[in-house]
Amino acid sequence: MHGDKRSRGVLVAIAAAAGAFGAAAMMSAATAPTARADDFSDIIANVESEFGIGQTAFTTAAADFGSNEVPAGLQYSFDGVLDDSVGAPDQVFFGTVAALAGDSISNATVFNFGIGPPTDFADAVTSAQSLVISAETEFTDAATFLSGGEYFDAAFAGALASADLDIAPEYLFVGAVEALGF
Repeated sequence: MHGDKRSRGVLVAIAAAAGAFGAAAMMSAATAPTARADDFSDIIANVESEFGIGQTAFTTAAADFGSNEVPAGLQYSFDGVLDDSVGAPDQVFFGTVAALAGDSISNATVFNFGIGPPTDFADAVTSAQSLVISAETEFTDAATFLSGGEYFDAAFAGALASADLDIAPEYLFVGAVEALGF
């Protein structure tokens, strides 16, 4: 008879532990942030906007090439490629980080890589140097944001810095084409 009491006590203890574990799991699930469907719609809208900006750049490039404006056509071609190959994937990244952080997702995060062609090689060199200096500042900002727990701002500043470093050599190339008289 004494063994039955011990078995019941063990069963009651196991049931209490399971109940406490279940309650803790339910409480953590109740307080966890939930992803809303409209966040994903906003992310898709930003990606589509980025592709639209890229398409506009390609259309402008085609018109410039058709008008024998080779440097402008090159610059807008580069801009379109960056919008499609860098900007669109970045939108998925930014949107996901914003959704996970509980921040709002807006079209303000849509990049526009269009900076226009340089007027000559000296302008290209000056602009490329400015882009590299800007990238250094943005990388510093990204580190500051990251250390402060501002993950979306850190991701955005890092992406801006990377974009500046993507654009700088292209700007030099277009400036060299401009200098050659195309």
